[in-house]
Amino acid sequence: MKELRESRKATDGLRIGLRKANAEERETAERLERALGALKDMGPDDQLQQLCEKRKRRRADISEKVQELRNRLEASEHRVRRQEAYIAQSELLDFIGSKRYTLSPLTFANAMAGLPFISWRQSAIRCRRLDAGHRFPLQYEMFQEVARALATPPKTAEQAIEQAKKYLLTSKRQSQLSIQWLRDKWYFFRVAIETAYADKTERAAMPFKVFAEYQRRTSSPSRVDQVMQEEERL
Repeated sequence: MKELRESRKATDGLRIGLRKANAEERETAERLERALGALKDMGPDDQLQQLCEKRKRRRADISEKVQELRNRLEASEHRVRRQEAYIAQSELLDFIGSKRYTLSPLTFANAMAGLPFISWRQSAIRCRRLDAGHRFPLQYEMFQEVARALATPPKTAEQAIEQAKKYLLTSKRQSQLSIQWLRDKWYFFRVAIETAYADKTERAAMPFKVFAEYQRRTSSPSRVDQVMQEEERL
């Protein structure tokens, strides 16, 4: 948890630095445009020409800085996502192995609600006195729909994907927001199923693993994920 907090702090610092650099880049671009406009109005002028060249160099320098910050931020965000996934999965496995609670959709939801920001124990303690439908209606309903879509999970990921797809497209609860949300983010649902099967998840735990992976991916999607999600809506 400490390492994750430090990574998040570093990522936040990079975001702030990138915002400032973007603002500076816009300002230098505007200054360059004004100088070029003045040179065009004035005609050949050594002083204005030198000023334009100076501002071009400044624009190039700040653009290079912006790109460097973008690359560092992307790498930092990727590191945070990996750390969050590792912690969430480790906590979930610890919860399953603890045998302190009867395994059910509600106890899993309670344990997972705060991950990876707090431990599953803290999450379960904070959530168990609250009504699930009042606390996180959409997330809980979505988990229930995932469990229904993957009822008696098939042997292969391909079969599970087709089963889940058919369920979402033919469910009698088409008007429910949870169904609409899963259809809109079908790409993440599909990839979560593939990941769960690739990890050789036990069939009984499949809905829990798939939903945990789905939540992880939708909480911090990469630019590639965002583009693919737009293309794979049901």
